[in-house]
Amino acid sequence: MLQLIVTALVCLMPQSMYGAFMVDGLFFSLYDYSGEICVFVTSENSTGPRYTNLSGDMVIPSSITYQETSYNVRGISNSAFMMCNDITSVTIPSSVTSIGAMAFNSCKGLKTVVLPDSLAYVGANAFGECTSLETVVLPSKIKQNDGGMFYGCTGLTEITFPSTLKTIGTSMFSDCVNLTTVRLPEKLESIETAAFSGCSKLANIDFLSTLQSIGDYAFKDCSSLTSVKLPASLLGLGYDVFQDCSALQEIMSLALTPPTAHEDESGYEGQFYVVYPGTFNGIDKENCVLRVFESAMTDYGKAKGWRQFQNYEAINESEYIPGDINGDGVVDIADVNGVINDMLGKAAVVIEVKDAKLGLALVEGGTFNMGTDVDEDELNLGIYDNVPSPVHQVTLGSYLILTTEVTQKLFHAVMGGTEPEYEQMNCPIYGINLNRVNSFIQKLNEVTGLQFRLPTEAEWEYAARGGNKSQGYHFSGSNYSYEVGWCTYSPWGPTADNDPRRVALLNELGIYDMSGNVWEWCQDWFGPYPNEAQSNPQGPETGTQRVIRGGSCYNDGDVTHCDVYNRAGVEPDKTVFGINNEPIGIRLAMDLNEALYNKASDINKDGVVDIADVNAVINLMLGKDYDVPTGHQGHDTAPGNEE
Repeated sequence: MLQLIVTALVCLMPQSMYGAFMVDGLFFSLYDYSGEICVFVTSENSTGPRYTNLSGDMVIPSSITYQETSYNVRGISNSAFMMCNDITSVTIPSSVTSIGAMAFNSCKGLKTVVLPDSLAYVGANAFGECTSLETVVLPSKIKQNDGGMFYGCTGLTEITFPSTLKTIGTSMFSDCVNLTTVRLPEKLESIETAAFSGCSKLANIDFLSTLQSIGDYAFKDCSSLTSVKLPASLLGLGYDVFQDCSALQEIMSLALTPPTAHEDESGYEGQFYVVYPGTFNGIDKENCVLRVFESAMTDYGKAKGWRQFQNYEAINESEYIPGDINGDGVVDIADVNGVINDMLGKAAVVIEVKDAKLGLALVEGGTFNMGTDVDEDELNLGIYDNVPSPVHQVTLGSYLILTTEVTQKLFHAVMGGTEPEYEQMNCPIYGINLNRVNSFIQKLNEVTGLQFRLPTEAEWEYAARGGNKSQGYHFSGSNYSYEVGWCTYSPWGPTADNDPRRVALLNELGIYDMSGNVWEWCQDWFGPYPNEAQSNPQGPETGTQRVIRGGSCYNDGDVTHCDVYNRAGVEPDKTVFGINNEPIGIRLAMDLNEALYNKASDINKDGVVDIADVNAVINLMLGKDYDVPTGHQGHDTAPGNEE
């Protein structure tokens, strides 16, 4: 009876901690953990005293018995073993899924810790200043981490990351002075502020082709770094990334568009005088060589931060062998995946137009439900710009569509006129009416010999939804607009003036910025949706307004203006939409051109992308003949015609 009462009381107060009790020399507290009554290892109470009797090898049990009831051990609470200096090793059972902040902080004698595969969360500074810890293997379920996990672990020499880790958190390895080499995880996207700051013996770090951002002070005081190769995927670097990296002699950047960087700037912010440091402070920019692709040298010479370098050296693009699909400088399994993605219709075709480039993604044909049903309350609230109903079935053939909105750089390359400011080059062109759009398309087709056009409204929505790979998201690539769109309430926000942002910062299914940034013209006249099913619809024959899609940087990201099925109409002579003068831009489409599409990864130059090209990349990678079994006959056909 007592047992039932205790359990009932716990269930009435979920996520609450109950007074610490001891079992076999360790303190525990009861929790309601996702509906399961379990225990967390803890200190005697929230303020101490800490354990004074623990030493040597410690094994945390997977379950305990308390008041005749057995409980699973699911976690280790904040500060549980903080400053237990006599512990030399810890074995954590597979029942544990979380370790709290400061849990083992300043355990000076801790040399070995075994982290189970079940572990999904580790709190801030959990192992900070464990100065005897030498090696760490992070389990595969950890996708990101709170700051300072191994801060000040001065004995740490080796780290094994799970391949799935996407973020190395703030100060995660700061002041780990004996780290010499770091092999980053295969899917890493972000290195955050001061992640490796003070790692003074770090002589080599291999940035992989998935990395998108490096935060402030990430490699500050890494005084043994002599060269750095930045991947083509990198979009931006923070302030003082390489501060006091005095030995740095070479920076190679494989990005054709210079990643965002900073120069020294200062001024008043309110009543305070503020100095914002540049990205490359502490580097001898007169003698450190900046190596970039020859075709990108002019852009780097104009870009903030990068233009400070005085010693440039061109990378001849012919140095990179044909199998280097992703442009990271090596032929490896990532390039094999790149060819396979081309075969299956996921990768973009890149076309050069003078000094600008544009990418095309293949959208395989299929059938989808276009629009959404809207109730009267939503209409009265003005959530939608125009009624996106009724839902009706649409069937489309395969086509190609630009992976980004048309940039100012591309527009200038085709139309001439005053060159845009460098920092605006990769922002979308906007503020042009439909006549100007049509003139641009006509000249682009003359220059390229191709047949670009505006997408139909149905093509636009199908691509925004993810085509036949759709996950049913509200926005293009996510149910959260701030993850995939420049709109008013994105956490990183638009600029103070709500200006459109650089294209291609956010990615889903190989197509960028279909939610937010700028509205996009479609070729259809605006009119009501039909009730019946349609095949390759072209919209009404006549009208007074043209369809625009996608919302803009002025739209509230918490409602549906940037939704994949939101639509609006605007007169063809207009350059903006609505009372807030929301910008309208361009995204182009093209009927499926298999010869053009196949060119991107046609390594063996036989006119199609197929299993032979996968073999060709593997042969280049391994330096020998290798034959991949076809496995599926349909993979030997041209893209868009797979069986």
